[in-house]
Amino acid sequence: MEGISEQAIDALAAAGRRAAEGRDLGAALQALAEAVAEAVGAEAAVIRIADDSGNLTARTVVARSEALEAELAGSSFPLSELTEDIATGDRLP
Repeated sequence: MEGISEQAIDALAAAGRRAAEGRDLGAALQALAEAVAEAVGAEAAVIRIADDSGNLTARTVVARSEALEAELAGSSFPLSELTEDIATGDRLP
């Protein structure tokens, strides 16, 4: 993975292990989102889960700004809006 330090990869691996070993989904997703945001230097990380109605809904949000976190919390969009040609976050709906 070009551009990501070994330390960041170790942090992601540790977060993945904690998530796999834990019994609290919320805490596991929080740890993963924090590790991903730190690893890539993102302003925010959102973990979305597909619901029964076909929407991808924000389940966990980590952001440097409380305002951004509040804006993203609970956000959703139809899974159908994703296409195979959307490979980067800059083009997500």
